[in-house]
Amino acid sequence: MTETRKSEIMLPIKSKLEVEEIREFLAMLTPEEEKDFRTFMYGVKFVKSLERTA
Repeated sequence: MTETRKSEIMLPIKSKLEVEEIREFLAMLTPEEEKDFRTFMYGVKFVKSLERTA
């Protein structure tokens, strides 16, 4: 059985080329690096939400 991951939009994507570049970048990361990167991006998303409410 193949695991499918639900994608989540954290940054606005302006082109299909950007999407491919991001996918290639994520594919180069180890599982631990990917986890750390996602944690970082959640932090960025949180700060942006604080900026909108301020």
